[in-house]
Amino acid sequence: IRGSLVRKCSNGAVLVKPSVKLEGSK
Repeated sequence: IRGSLVRKCSNGAVLVKPSVKLEGSK
């Protein structure tokens, strides 16, 4: 799932950063 999110947000690095933070927090 992480790879898929990174690929989809590859255009929006800004979305990737918050996504990782949320995943790490959980």
